[in-house]
Amino acid sequence: MSLVPDLKINVLTNPDRVSEFWAWLTKPGRSYVACDTETTGLDWPSASFRVRLIQFGDTGGGWAIPFEGWPSLVREALAWCSKARVKLIFHNSGYDAMALRKLGIDIDWSIVEDTFVWAGITGYAEQARTLKGCAQREFGGWAGQGERILKGGMSNAGWTWADVPIGWKPYPLYGVVDTCITAGLWERWAAKRKGKENDHALEIAAIRLTNDMSWRGLPTDGTYLSEQIDAHTVQIEDLKAQLATFGVTNPAQNAQLEKVLKADGVKLGELTANGSAKLDKDVLKAIDHPVARLVEQYRWTYRVRGTYLQPLFQGGGGALGRGGRVHPGIKSMEAKTGRMAIENPPMQQLPANDPVVRRGIVARSEDEVVISSDYGQIELRMWGSLNDDQPLLDTIRLADATGGDFFVEVGKRVYGEPDFVKKDKRRTLLKSTIYAKLFGGGMDVAAATAGVPFYSMTSTWKMLEETFPSLKNPGMSLIHTAKNSEGHLEHSATSPYGRRFQVLDQQERRKVPNYVTQGTAAIALKKALVALDAAGFGEAMMLPVHDEVVFSVPRAEAADAMVEIAEAMDSVFEGRFDIPIHAEPSMGENWAEAKG
Repeated sequence: MSLVPDLKINVLTNPDRVSEFWAWLTKPGRSYVACDTETTGLDWPSASFRVRLIQFGDTGGGWAIPFEGWPSLVREALAWCSKARVKLIFHNSGYDAMALRKLGIDIDWSIVEDTFVWAGITGYAEQARTLKGCAQREFGGWAGQGERILKGGMSNAGWTWADVPIGWKPYPLYGVVDTCITAGLWERWAAKRKGKENDHALEIAAIRLTNDMSWRGLPTDGTYLSEQIDAHTVQIEDLKAQLATFGVTNPAQNAQLEKVLKADGVKLGELTANGSAKLDKDVLKAIDHPVARLVEQYRWTYRVRGTYLQPLFQGGGGALGRGGRVHPGIKSMEAKTGRMAIENPPMQQLPANDPVVRRGIVARSEDEVVISSDYGQIELRMWGSLNDDQPLLDTIRLADATGGDFFVEVGKRVYGEPDFVKKDKRRTLLKSTIYAKLFGGGMDVAAATAGVPFYSMTSTWKMLEETFPSLKNPGMSLIHTAKNSEGHLEHSATSPYGRRFQVLDQQERRKVPNYVTQGTAAIALKKALVALDAAGFGEAMMLPVHDEVVFSVPRAEAADAMVEIAEAMDSVFEGRFDIPIHAEPSMGENWAEAKG
């Protein structure tokens, strides 16, 4: 693709041009075509959702086809690509595939390639993977010009994606250019893609499986959710009344809270950009004051109602009883590490110990039960194995052998106290410090997570560094630094599965050990989804969250299913790690019960 390409853009509005489009698509030697959709919005489960345009393109140009006028042609074009084994190149295939599925069109996943996925596999973690971001890095500023013109014109005219006229030239032009730059990226990255085909295939399989889960939906208990919405509303009003007695009439804002806390002699530290005191949840947790506790409770209760309970109830149809289904958006490679993200609602942000929301997710019928299967301490075990930290691995093995708690065993070792027990308050300090180290955080993060003053972490922090080598300079031994093909220093670490996680920014270097640990866990979960699908659990899978998979299975088969689920999930480790990692399935009438 040239720096300023001469692209030939076509919009199919006349039946006389169908043969011209078909000749372009089926030209001799074609090995791929880039594909994209323009829709009325992102909420594909909505009854009002429509696909307005479908675009096909390559580095020379392409075609925009209004779907409502040409549904048969679109189906025939995609079917021809499947039969001819012409690759379909998307940037974010999960969304476009779901949009087409809403039209009754299932794409052939065996011919799909995704430049968003390739950007994650071959690129640098700190770089954005948006289509325009990738294209402008590779080709220059022109690649984003069409989007700027389009959005500017839409804003001036008051148009939205649902009503921008198809006949307004920038709209189809923008859509076709997207396929052209997708094609350009595909060609530009040909050398970087070599040898990484298996990584890409795994990600495409994960997109296919998570799309299926999202399509089937999460079954909800509408009666329970409605009751919880009412209960949380009452609790919110009660908390507001209590806070008002302290002079805090708007708990969502910090100005009054800051004033009250300062008046009572509470010393506040870090400031926000506008100069006020920082009072987020981590800061509040460390403040010993009744107003801080009430505000924490208010904000969490308000969030649970608005972010989880109401969307689950409304997404399930707003009906009482059992059977409503919500269709969360599952982005299978969203994070820098390759971890999944879930939206509508954001299930990956739900605390592991919260039963309220999970109780609203039920099995698909009365004849089925929910199974939750989670990898226990996967990041910790992978960290110890990746860093060859034998004291850490020995402590994990001891906890496994005795059936004890890992952090209790750490307490015994670090503090030299054989009688250290789980209820000891220092266990929280140990857990917060270890996970802060693993995830690239400092002592301030550990203190905030534990809900204690910064200074109280010092001794625990130092003792853990002295006990476990990998925590002193967290994961630095994993990092390989070398010049890339352009002469720039890159810092990388390689997963036992063979995938490299790399950064260019020196400031990002310290995060690489976390990236490879989290990324390896993400790869394991995706391999588990593929193994579960092969074992016959594809239709049973409802949701992947962090290192957990949630299922709905026939009640009579649940006991056997848990054994088979564990076997499939455990099979993905293949002796690659120095410590056992096991799936731990359990069942219940709802997700909360199954999670235990």
